[in-house]
Amino acid sequence: MDLEITIQRGLVTKIFAFCYLSAFISNYVQIAGLWGSDGILPAKIVVDHATANNYHLPFLYWDSLHILDFLKSIFPILLDFSDTDTTMYIICMIGIIFSNLCLFTNRFNNAVSFMVLWVCFYTFFSIGRTFLSFQWDILIIESGFLMIFYARIPIFQSAESTSFIQLFAREMLRWLSFRYIFSSGNVKLLSECPTWWNLSALFYHYETQCLPTPFSWYFHQLPHIIQRLSVGFAYFSMIFTSILYYSPLRYLRIFGVLMQFLAQILILASGNYNFFNILTIGLLIAMLDDYFLLNFKWLIKFLGKILGFPVIELKVKREKHWILHHLSWILFSTLIIYFFLNPNTLMKGKLDWTLSQQRKILNHPYFLYALSLVPIFIIINTGRYLIHHLKQIPLSIPPLLILIIIYCSSLSPFLLGIDSNYKGLILPTPMIIEKSYEWTSPYQLTNSYGLFRRMTGVGGRPELIIQGSYDQKAWKDYEFTYKPQNITLSPKINIPHQPRLDWQMWFAALGDLRNSPWMVALLNRLFYSSPSVNTLLEKNPFEENPPNYIRIQMYNYNFTTYEGHEWKNGKETFIEGLSNAILKNKPKNWWKRKYIRDWLPSKSINDTLLTNNWKQWGYPNPNNIKKSIPSIHPMHYVPVFGISLGFGISLIISRLLIKSKSLKI
Repeated sequence: MDLEITIQRGLVTKIFAFCYLSAFISNYVQIAGLWGSDGILPAKIVVDHATANNYHLPFLYWDSLHILDFLKSIFPILLDFSDTDTTMYIICMIGIIFSNLCLFTNRFNNAVSFMVLWVCFYTFFSIGRTFLSFQWDILIIESGFLMIFYARIPIFQSAESTSFIQLFAREMLRWLSFRYIFSSGNVKLLSECPTWWNLSALFYHYETQCLPTPFSWYFHQLPHIIQRLSVGFAYFSMIFTSILYYSPLRYLRIFGVLMQFLAQILILASGNYNFFNILTIGLLIAMLDDYFLLNFKWLIKFLGKILGFPVIELKVKREKHWILHHLSWILFSTLIIYFFLNPNTLMKGKLDWTLSQQRKILNHPYFLYALSLVPIFIIINTGRYLIHHLKQIPLSIPPLLILIIIYCSSLSPFLLGIDSNYKGLILPTPMIIEKSYEWTSPYQLTNSYGLFRRMTGVGGRPELIIQGSYDQKAWKDYEFTYKPQNITLSPKINIPHQPRLDWQMWFAALGDLRNSPWMVALLNRLFYSSPSVNTLLEKNPFEENPPNYIRIQMYNYNFTTYEGHEWKNGKETFIEGLSNAILKNKPKNWWKRKYIRDWLPSKSINDTLLTNNWKQWGYPNPNNIKKSIPSIHPMHYVPVFGISLGFGISLIISRLLIKSKSLKI
């Protein structure tokens, strides 16, 4: 049953195409402000530095220069702009075009298209650097490369057929899902963060995460009992049920996937993580099979009709021992809850195991022996198919070798990402693992994962407010589009968009100027009111006349609570806490804030701290360009979102019309 993946593959490839499309459109609208010649970290500086030092740059960047020469002959206006800027727009536009074709058509939803998408995103990632260094960026690179082998091979393969390599690639997606989810659960405890150990992390998480949603406010109001049990569920879905991905029982594998699926839906509702959760859901669906998906036949048929992937008819036979299968996951859950996640213990803010016990398990040789069962699982799961399709062996050898190298190279970052103590362990085949990682690491094909190792902002979120002034008396705020600032405004939903400057402002608040050197570049642009950087802001109060002085103040932000209600040290009853969170009227303000300190004291345009950094980074002095401010790149104004939306709607309507006519005939 596990080998039927036609519907599943069609659905997963569409989800990945959507994630690629979201990423490319999101990056496209931010090129001018982040990486353009007049942006915060111009890509030209990265390219010039790489060229001077013979650093690796993806071949697509250089190939795009040939496309650029052709475009310049058609649009002479491009002659006035940097080759690097235009090249980034071209690469992003290619990604948008192929993402649309993959998402809304079946013909182009194939391995070649996913290869183009991967090369485009990897090229963009290589040039984007600081603003393209998040976990979802490396996850889409790693999983996107596997999609090249998982997607349909054009010309040689129909949409309904399956090959050995696609089944093997699916197992590699399972291995990636396990590494990413299992690591994310373990690193929280291995970091020794007290909030993860006493189960109080969610007391602070909803208000201190990078970009909260309006729903985050309501999640924050939930009683402490629910918050602690939610942390327990996070450990259950990440650490324990992720092991079930390799269970010999199909029902246990499905149960493990569904638990993490539920966790991702809750994260999606309570935080702005762009396409990250959608991408994770795609990885989870890749572990299911067509027989399970057909339990939601009406939804699958609807999606297949509008997105254009095949929905084959399968005869689902009722399994003889279905009662035993259901009892298996009930028994597993009962054992885990009884021995590790006892609700009574969780509500007291304790876990039933210690850090030393966890380290002992993860560092025990048996853990490594258990990992050796993964390739055995892959061989058994794919070997059943290969026995009946021996003719595929010769053509499968080259891609199979690539996937095996990726598997070997993933072991090192996985183990070291969980716990650095693995550095001293002697692995079974150290040379193969070492060499494999050496070959793949420049392309980000294997990575370590683990979000929120430590809970930051305990007691409130530090928030930076940038202000400008003409006389150091009257100060005005630069307003950002998504990050918290005005205490009366609701947090916004930006999914699946990734506002990268707003995210970096959150990281900057956790350190100082030395940890965020790009902030000096941002101030440089604000001192002459860069039109490109203004596109990243909600409002620049000095758009026409740049300020003489800029300062950055730090405030501590907290969500407001229901009027007249403060937490009673977590002692309120379940019903009382739940009614407070849902039924009571919300106060007028979403936030309350308190001034902490000047993160950066008032600086003038000629301050030596700034001018020295500008020279070091190769930025022009704002005084020299105030009179001739650079223009925004014309490709910035291409309505990529509107075009993609129109393209998708027109294809969906035409597909529905054609199918309705064929039914009449």
